Amino acid sequence: MPLIVDANVPVFVLDEVSKGDVINAQYKCWDESMNILVLDVKENYIQAVYLPKIHATTCYIKIKAVDVANGDWKLRYSHDLTEVKEVIVGDEESTD
Repeated sequence: MPLIVDANVPVFVLDEVSKGDVINAQYKCWDESMNILVLDVKENYIQAVYLPKIHATTCYIKIKAVDVANGDWKLRYSHDLTEVKEVIVGDEESTD
């Protein structure tokens, strides 16, 4: 099942990712990806938290479905890290 469904406006498939899931995310202008923990999932965004290189703080990030559909994000996600899925824009998601 794909993570993104395009119904005039791209939306996340809520059964694919949920609170507590791990996402390895890389935005188009970042040099490297980071691991983030999902806090909340809505049809149009994922709210997550990550630890920056300075571990005395917590940072929040919002990933919009429209940005994922536009190819701005590379995402790999998993419920339990035994099966990792990857978002490939324009194709079905692959499983590692």
